[in-house]
This record gives sequence, structure tokens and C-alpha cells, in this order.
Amino acid sequence: MVKHLAQSAGGKAAEENAPFKTTDNPHYQQLLAAIRQGKEALLAKPRVDMPDAVTIPQQRDFGRTY
Repeated sequence: MVKHLAQSAGGKAAEENAPFKTTDNPHYQQLLAAIRQGKEALLAKPRVDMPDAVTIPQQRDFGRTY
């Protein structure tokens, strides 16, 4: 549940204090899209301490000049 979403829309905020009254609000949709995009980015490169994570060997060329 989202604390900034009104209770009538499935959130935790009281109606009068909720910045987002419905999930149809365009600003709510933008925020939700950014959160989902961030989640996808984090899941694309899991940390070693995450469940089912596999270490990815990395190539290093310390002699290379950029």
C-alpha cells in the first residue's frame, strides 16, 4: 500500500491528506513509472547478496588509456 494514495484508491492516506486521490492522476502515474523503471534497473544487475544472484566476471584492462 502507498501512504500517499487515498484510502478509497487502496492507499493508506486519509482522503483530506492524500496528494493522490486516485491512481488515474497523471503525477501518480509518472511516479509509479519511475519506481517501476528503477526496480527493473536494479533487478537487471542483481547484487551478490540478493537471492539467486550470480556473479558476473568483469574484464579489466589497467594498461588501457582512455
